[in-house]
Amino acid sequence: MKRMILLLGLLNTIACAQTNPPQLTAKFTGSDGGFAVCELFTSEGCSSCPPADALLKTLEKDYPANNVYVMEFHVDYWDKLGWKDKYSNPAYTKRQNAYCTALQSQTYTPQMIVNGKQQLIGSDKAKVHYAIDEALKKDQKSLSIEYNVIVRDEQADITFVSEGFDKKDILNVALVQSEDSSAVKAGENNGHTLRHVNIVRQFVSSPLKNTFGKLSIDIPGELKDKSLKLIVYTQNHKSLAVTSATALNLDKNAKQTSL
Repeated sequence: MKRMILLLGLLNTIACAQTNPPQLTAKFTGSDGGFAVCELFTSEGCSSCPPADALLKTLEKDYPANNVYVMEFHVDYWDKLGWKDKYSNPAYTKRQNAYCTALQSQTYTPQMIVNGKQQLIGSDKAKVHYAIDEALKKDQKSLSIEYNVIVRDEQADITFVSEGFDKKDILNVALVQSEDSSAVKAGENNGHTLRHVNIVRQFVSSPLKNTFGKLSIDIPGELKDKSLKLIVYTQNHKSLAVTSATALNLDKNAKQTSL
C-alpha cells in the first residue's frame, strides 16, 4: 500500500512538471546602475556589415556583466540587390527609420543605436566602446519594473509590474537567437559564410498603459531547439530613449534561471 501511495505521488509530480510550463522572473531597478542596449541594424547583403556583426560578438565578452544587451535587427532594403537575407523584416527597417527621424540621422548599414540616444557606425570599435562605457555610468533611480514570464512551446507570456514610468512609454520584447550562420551565394557577400549573434527573430512592442500589464511573443517552431533569450526593454514614447532593460535566458537547460 505504501508503495502504491509513493508511486501515485511520483506520477502526480511528473504530471505536474509536464503540464506546468517553466516560469522566469527578472527585475530592473534604476538604482542597480547603468545599462547599454545596443541595437545593430545590419544586412547580409551589405559588404560593410560583417565587421559590425563580428564586433557585436566581442561585446558580450568585453562586457560579461548582464547590463549590456546586444542584438541584430536585419533590415530588408538590401534584399532587392542580389541576396535575400533570411533574417530580414520590414518591421526592423521601419524601426530603424523611426530612430533616424528621432536622432536626425541618415539611414545606413551597419548602424548601431545605443540606448535609443546615440547612433554610430556599428563597426567602429572605439566609438562603440565609448558609447557603452558612457551609458554604463548613468542610471534611472526613480524607475523599476518586474517581469514574470511563462514559457510555452510556441509562446512566451510576459506580465509586468512597473513604477515610475509614463503610461505612454513603450515596452519592447525581442526574441533573440543566440547565434547562427549563413552561406551567402549572391550579392556583395557572395561566397562568404556570415556568422551572427543575438539575431532578433521576433519583436513586439506595446505602450505600458498601466502599472500592471501583459504581453505575449511567439516562439516559431523552427527555433525550438535553438539557444534563445528574451531582451525586454522600455523606451520613452517621444524621444525613444531606452529607460530600462533586462534579459531572460530561454535555453532548455537554463529555463529556471533569471538574469
